[in-house]
Amino acid sequence: MFTVEICDLEIMARIGAFEEERREFQRLLVSVSFPVPDPKGDDLCDTVDYAAVAEALRACAKAGERKLLETLCAEIVQEIRLRFGVEPDCVMIKKFILPETRWVAVHWSSSTRMGGVR
Repeated sequence: MFTVEICDLEIMARIGAFEEERREFQRLLVSVSFPVPDPKGDDLCDTVDYAAVAEALRACAKAGERKLLETLCAEIVQEIRLRFGVEPDCVMIKKFILPETRWVAVHWSSSTRMGGVR
């Protein structure tokens, strides 16, 4: 079994607890990891296309508005499960909103099952 990792994928989303935060798209960084089976050959159809995963995550983030990072994180977990048929190991979303911090993040892990995503 192999693990695919996508680290700090730049996505845009209308997200924030306050309406003024959601007026414009905000830059977020998403990292995900998920297992893929041992390939039977040297062909893309033998694995999960990580470029397709990245595009799906971008599309998911751009669709609609959300108040909470946790909501978007849960939606990303579901998108990976339903569209690609794999169970993510972890998802982390970084947001650049608080002064004097590098970022604020929400992290979902299959081992802790945070956020009510099962």
